[in-house]
Amino acid sequence: MTLIGNDVVDLIEKENIAKHKDRRFIDRIFTLNEKTNIFNYSCPNTMLWALWAGKEAAYKVEKKLSPEVHFVPRAYAVGLSEHPWGKSKLPIMGECFAGKVKTPKRYIDIEILATSDFIHCLGVVKTAKSSSVDWGIDNIYQNPRLTDDCALNIARKVAGEKLAAHLNCDSKRIEIRREQKVNDLGPPLVYFDGKVAEIDISLSHDGRFVAYAFANFNFKN
Repeated sequence: MTLIGNDVVDLIEKENIAKHKDRRFIDRIFTLNEKTNIFNYSCPNTMLWALWAGKEAAYKVEKKLSPEVHFVPRAYAVGLSEHPWGKSKLPIMGECFAGKVKTPKRYIDIEILATSDFIHCLGVVKTAKSSSVDWGIDNIYQNPRLTDDCALNIARKVAGEKLAAHLNCDSKRIEIRREQKVNDLGPPLVYFDGKVAEIDISLSHDGRFVAYAFANFNFKN
């Protein structure tokens, strides 16, 4: 089974602009090697958020494998190299990176798309019987600003519609929700006709953007 995590960062969001100048934040979040990569890159703020997204996406995968883990950013060390694609061939042009995140438990593969507007990272752990992964990003800019709950509801709706299109079914048959655990909510789960489906999913939102990713969706419905 393939397990996934994804994270999106809106680079135009007020709190995200010029974050590379916040040395206290950098010292708290990043390893020495990561700090070197940030300040050696042509656009330090872009690299900062690319590394952050890598940590977040890898943590979301690790949390599914090891529910007891907590997010301590410096414990998720990101190593990047230029993606074999180089400049993205996607409709939204940007720079692509590949890499691995060393979590407290294992290495997790990541792919990052960096554009002038956003950063998106996909983290993946595949088994011998790996399956296809699909992901996407939607701009949900609205005024006034959406609350986190509203943005997450939009992310669920968008992901459900995309998944329904892949499965060639009515989106009303799909529900995405999180279950309450002892001290927190669990990761999002896909329900198909009211039953938990063997489809792994990850949702993310920041500022103007929501992002989704899902895997193991090749099943008969």
